[in-house]
Amino acid sequence: AGPGGFTSLRIAAAIAKGLAHAAGCALAAVPSLALAAAARGPGAWLVTLDALRGERYAARVVIDPSGAASEYAYLGVLGADALRAESGWAAGG
Repeated sequence: AGPGGFTSLRIAAAIAKGLAHAAGCALAAVPSLALAAAARGPGAWLVTLDALRGERYAARVVIDPSGAASEYAYLGVLGADALRAESGWAAGG
């Protein structure tokens, strides 16, 4: 579900919707930053993806022991200084 480039997200969503419709199954949108955090396991994570031009998409994500995102806060597109300021974040802080 993003973040990411608008056109690439629309193409991926259209393909996923077509496959889900053909298979007769449900489709759920999940933020890519939450998926990246879940892949790391339980804990509090500051997750980033390259947004180009020296910036990063960023989110604070807390993954519970079951593997679900119990907290998700999308921070937007951040430069290096803002990321350094966010790097001290901890769950509950």
